[in-house]
Amino acid sequence: MIFGSPQQFGQCSRSRSNTGPSSLARLRRTGRWCARPASHPAGGTACADASACRGTTRSRSRTYQQVARAHSTQETERRVLEAATQLFAEHYYDDVHIEDVARLAGVTTKTVQRRFGGKEGLAQAFLTAAGKHNAELRDRVPTLEAFSRDVLALAESLDLRFIVCGGWNDTEAVSALAGPRMHFVRSVDHSWLFPRCLVVVHHGGAGTTFAAAESGVPSVICSFFADQPFWGSRIAALGTGAHVPFVKLNQRTLRSALQRAFDQDTRRKAAELGRRLRDEDGNALALDALEGIVQRGARAA
Repeated sequence: MIFGSPQQFGQCSRSRSNTGPSSLARLRRTGRWCARPASHPAGGTACADASACRGTTRSRSRTYQQVARAHSTQETERRVLEAATQLFAEHYYDDVHIEDVARLAGVTTKTVQRRFGGKEGLAQAFLTAAGKHNAELRDRVPTLEAFSRDVLALAESLDLRFIVCGGWNDTEAVSALAGPRMHFVRSVDHSWLFPRCLVVVHHGGAGTTFAAAESGVPSVICSFFADQPFWGSRIAALGTGAHVPFVKLNQRTLRSALQRAFDQDTRRKAAELGRRLRDEDGNALALDALEGIVQRGARAA
């Protein structure tokens, strides 16, 4: 860490070249830089007052240590918030404990409690960071027209046809792009359309992810927030598709994700998962789980 440019420092009687490698090594080893600013009382070229030089050195040492501590604190906060984000995304709030966050972040429980004031403070910091992150995402999300043009260019280069479901978006602005390669719809029945597709590109909501998986077709999940990154990571881990966070989505990353989805092994795994989901009676399993909870509660009472 260099505090200013070499021009800002003069020479010292104990170091002829205080901006050279030896001074950098001394700073990194001891936290002391034998240097003085050009505004030093003794001038910027010689060190006549040794006590003033030592004072400047101590000041530089304190500055270095303060910056080092601040950097360490910021790094700790980053790791703790990343751990909290992962756990809050995968578990209910009541199931997440400070000890788990600390263990995942590689810090002590006391460090998390001292910095965030317990679980509620950590949750508030997590929500604040998530709000800032979402605001950044909104600024980086391309317009519908720009995104549609990228998709159209990709369709032409890969010899594909895309059906774009606009949802609540106004598709009038991009209606001119409609043609043999791209068709826009306001809404569509997933259970009818998805089995007729080579791949389903979507945001990774729980319902859409299940509909795509049940159809036996690979998914390319372009997640935004909440549980969407989790479902994207699960689809990628199962080998039934690919996950590309929306902020990283462009022609190159989408092309790469589609090529993974078109792989024969990916298509085989997606078809097998679809068969398993279609054979499963989800309603019966849900009712059995609810009955088990009620029975355990009755026995405990």
